[in-house]
Amino acid sequence: MALTISELSLVEQRVANDGPSTGVAYLLWFFLGWISAHRFYLGRPATAILQILSYFILIGFIWL
Repeated sequence: MALTISELSLVEQRVANDGPSTGVAYLLWFFLGWISAHRFYLGRPATAILQILSYFILIGFIWL
């Protein structure tokens, strides 16, 4: 059973709307950027952890 053009467009629209919001990502960056909340929200946990670790390393060097 093949989908019609209107059904395909509804599926595409649903997929596009279910992704993460750019506005929410910017708000998370602004308010919780120091814990990389925006990267976790966007589905990038590896770079979020690297960013958190780099904060600790940088703060450690400044502290010394």
